Amino acid sequence: MGPDISSEEALRRAVLAARDLSDSTGPSGGALAQLFARWGITDAIAARALLAFMRSTEAAQAQYRQGMEPA
Repeated sequence: MGPDISSEEALRRAVLAARDLSDSTGPSGGALAQLFARWGITDAIAARALLAFMRSTEAAQAQYRQGMEPA
């Protein structure tokens, strides 16, 4: 069973308790950054946050056509 995310406070506690966090550079990552700032936990989670860069589908397809492995 996963963490309790049944309320905003429960989600905040789950984020604070998480061993690792993953975020993106896309719109959802921006929304999460704003939420974490509103909660006042940005500094507390910074060391555990991993940033996953968003790539366009077109970039991945171009790499495939060129015989390159997608990142």
